[in-house]
Amino acid sequence: MLGRPLHSTKRSLARRLVGGSCLGGVAVLMWACAQGGGPVAFEDESPAPPTTAQGETEPGPRLPQGGGNGGTDSGDEGGSGLLDSGGGGGSDAGGSDGGRTDSGTGSDASADAGASDSGADTGGGTDAGACATVPPNRLCKVVSPQCGCGATQTCDVTNLTTGATSCVNAGAGTLGSACASTNQCAKELTCLFGACRPYCPTAGAACAGANVGSCFEPETGAGGATTPNLKVCAVTCDPRNPAARCGSNGCVWFSTDKESDCRPVGTKKLYDACASIVECAPGLTCATHPLFGPECERWCRVGQGGDCGLLEDCIDVYGANAPTVGAYKYGLCR
Repeated sequence: MLGRPLHSTKRSLARRLVGGSCLGGVAVLMWACAQGGGPVAFEDESPAPPTTAQGETEPGPRLPQGGGNGGTDSGDEGGSGLLDSGGGGGSDAGGSDGGRTDSGTGSDASADAGASDSGADTGGGTDAGACATVPPNRLCKVVSPQCGCGATQTCDVTNLTTGATSCVNAGAGTLGSACASTNQCAKELTCLFGACRPYCPTAGAACAGANVGSCFEPETGAGGATTPNLKVCAVTCDPRNPAARCGSNGCVWFSTDKESDCRPVGTKKLYDACASIVECAPGLTCATHPLFGPECERWCRVGQGGDCGLLEDCIDVYGANAPTVGAYKYGLCR
């Protein structure tokens, strides 16, 4: 049936038959009735996506992924590795990434600036007296318009303990595109949560510019600790069409925050069991089906019948916390 797996067709039939008559001689009807025959109006209950409890296994929207503090000098050393995304991590629920809080091992940018960045900084054509550099090392300014670094460099936070900065050679990655280190991102963008994004001044405020959401302050240490100078923008994207903004990343919807963001995601397919919203392939999300439990489900536009497969409807799962793209409210195919 239009390429739809038999088991998923049975699932759709079951959803409609549970609560209806359990009469009929075909195997599919018998299968559906065996799933719980009595009248249960699932669709009227507006089944919810993973709740806050399941959200504990989501990729903490406020915690960087990746390892170490490699490449804290200029960008040709690998950029600010402490801001790398790693594999897109869906295990940071605890608000801490284990030992990934920077211990300051040779990464204090105040030392780096004099050792390896000074030549590029001086050549940047920025008047040091007019540049509102940030403590502790007063090398450069991270929020756009940046200053203090060379013309082809980005001012980047490279010490998660002190918030010290370094000048990192910029790359070509645009807003939302996948990255492993800041030197893969265009000037004035940092690599955090596996995507190129700008710094911002005030957590909780709206970011300035196009295709960005709110400014947030990632938790970078135990107990919800944060890093000075490290505030970044969420990237606004379309969960149904993540490639338009996120490149090879997925577009993840954080229903509690009512905000989308470009993040590395997994490869689980439609209807695969899941435990985290980053496990499913782009265009899908992990949601708790009332009959089948947590599974990867397809995003759709509520009221647009052509978005879902045979015998499926676009269900308004998220209610007031649903994504809205253009004139369309998004739901999930069920």
